[in-house]
Amino acid sequence: MQQILGYVRVSTREQNLGRPLAAMRKMGIEPQNIYMDKISGKDFVRPQKPLPQGFARLYQAWRRGELSLNQAARKINMPVSTFYNKCQQQKEREKRRK
Repeated sequence: MQQILGYVRVSTREQNLGRPLAAMRKMGIEPQNIYMDKISGKDFVRPQKPLPQGFARLYQAWRRGELSLNQAARKINMPVSTFYNKCQQQKEREKRRK
């Protein structure tokens, strides 16, 4: 016999598990097979993706003024805001090394 599992998550204090749990039970999912979280999705620990190859070179070119932020981000196929945030992180790392 196949066991059906359920997962319920609420992300704010104002939300409660009552309605989602009732819906799971109505679908025939046993209470012991329902997993629950009361946590915001933004707080989940996610692994950092490695920077794409060539980031360091583009970062340096951007710092020297050889490329605009848009040009550098486009060359590495990264959203401008993400590229900028990664540049700020790189700048902080460089500061700490000094």
